[in-house]
Amino acid sequence: MSNTPGIYEEKPNDGHVEAVNPDVPKGVTKYEDDAGVALEGQDLHFTDDEERRLVRKTDWITIPLMELTMTKAIGCGVLCVDKNVLSSAAGLTLLTDLGLTGSMYSWAVSMYYVGLLRYHAGRVVGIAFILWGISIFCTMAVQDYRGLFACRFLLGIFESAAVPAFTVTTTRLYVPAEQSVRFTIWAAGNTGFPVIFLLIFYGLGRVSRCAPLMIELTVYRWFYCLLGSVTLIFGVVYLLVFPDRPDNCWWYTKRQKAIAVARIARVQTGVKNHRFKGSQLKEALMDPKVWMCGWMFAFQTPAPGIAANFLSLIIKGYGYTGLQSLVLQIPTYVIPTVLAPLVGWLLSSNRHLRNSKSVRKALWTDLLEMTKTDRQQLALAFLSIVALVSQVVLYLHPPVPGANRVIPLVFVHLMSVNLCNWPLVLALTGVNFSGTTKKQTAVAITYMFYCVSNIATPQAFLSSQAPRYQDGLIWVMTAQTGLTVLAVAFWFVCRYQNARRDREARLSGEGALAPPTDEELIAWGLADMTDKENHRFVYSG
Repeated sequence: MSNTPGIYEEKPNDGHVEAVNPDVPKGVTKYEDDAGVALEGQDLHFTDDEERRLVRKTDWITIPLMELTMTKAIGCGVLCVDKNVLSSAAGLTLLTDLGLTGSMYSWAVSMYYVGLLRYHAGRVVGIAFILWGISIFCTMAVQDYRGLFACRFLLGIFESAAVPAFTVTTTRLYVPAEQSVRFTIWAAGNTGFPVIFLLIFYGLGRVSRCAPLMIELTVYRWFYCLLGSVTLIFGVVYLLVFPDRPDNCWWYTKRQKAIAVARIARVQTGVKNHRFKGSQLKEALMDPKVWMCGWMFAFQTPAPGIAANFLSLIIKGYGYTGLQSLVLQIPTYVIPTVLAPLVGWLLSSNRHLRNSKSVRKALWTDLLEMTKTDRQQLALAFLSIVALVSQVVLYLHPPVPGANRVIPLVFVHLMSVNLCNWPLVLALTGVNFSGTTKKQTAVAITYMFYCVSNIATPQAFLSSQAPRYQDGLIWVMTAQTGLTVLAVAFWFVCRYQNARRDREARLSGEGALAPPTDEELIAWGLADMTDKENHRFVYSG
């Protein structure tokens, strides 16, 4: 990089490379972003074929790891099944075996999310996953609500490293145009794996009725035994192979590391900076968009909470048995498993899926036009409306034995389209904020809202109202309405801020300048500037 004329010069004392081009912010060095070291001595120009091979390799390794190893996949798959197995167990004999009465079951659900607030990390997710598996095994031994509360709390602590880590990792490895479909694919494990395990649970339940198992355990304890074993295995795999950022991905060649860093830097989102910056923290706390993302996540979580924790009880309310309720939950997970990646693909296709090089070829005004074609928030609002209609139908046709069961069950399953919004909100948080400290703060705030919402939601589902849960459904419908309104509002805010920057660029004469070079875009992208500081940053609404 130091050989690029007019862009960099060597500082004689410390060897840092400093930008001297007037279009590059003063003081930017190659070490401002930790990943910048991967660009040393590398040619910053690469072919479309090189980039396609890089993305393909990343997809084949990273996405399966996230979908099969952690956070809402076997991260998203097993972690989801691990925490949601409580609902399946409740549909069988867990409530009576542990003496859960009154609001104790609701608090058992909440304790998981109380734990999520306690811990936030990135590199230790593999260890956290192993500890998660141990906690699952411990759940087998609980004898009362106290033990269940403790295990659920620990599950929350150990998962808290997962979602933030996957969100940040996805934004570090993929450009914004590629992120929507990747978020939805690895998040699909959140709904895909429960289908497999619901069938396994059903089989275990049937077998236990026909013949005694080798070891005398209650059926739901076998659920936890199976999941604990799988979780421990994948925890070790995750610990050994999952990457932190593009410049230390073990499967990249030196050339591919440089390409990976350069293409992320070009779109101005940055990679990683190890220094904590108080100014970025303050900016994140003062940015309304951060809080809007947080509230969107808070309003999105109540509806999936029904599927995760109360669906089996609601289905039993229509007169089905506990084992039948396991099978009848399957459509609730199949719908978002298929729909979420489809929505992500459509959004990515609508975002000029040419590749990141379209950014450097475009004028500043063209960059804004790329975002104007994005309809992610409108898709989020549409899916939210579909879920809201389904919730209204469930409220008007509550689960009562002897009542019409087909129509309400159809809409119970349609509520699951709201699960497609979960990765969309994550993607918005990852792509709309720049600067390492600010982005991590935004992700942490958003996830805090997620936890608090999940703590509060079960308390609206009163045991005295089971299985109708009128108050709970009213809360869910209110939250769904709030999500719809905020999704549309966020879209307008992003369009307004992009238009304002476009107008300011024209008034300052910047719009008439020649398109920035690769080196200029990379220098800006690795400067660890926030989206507010970097006037080339484009908001995605």
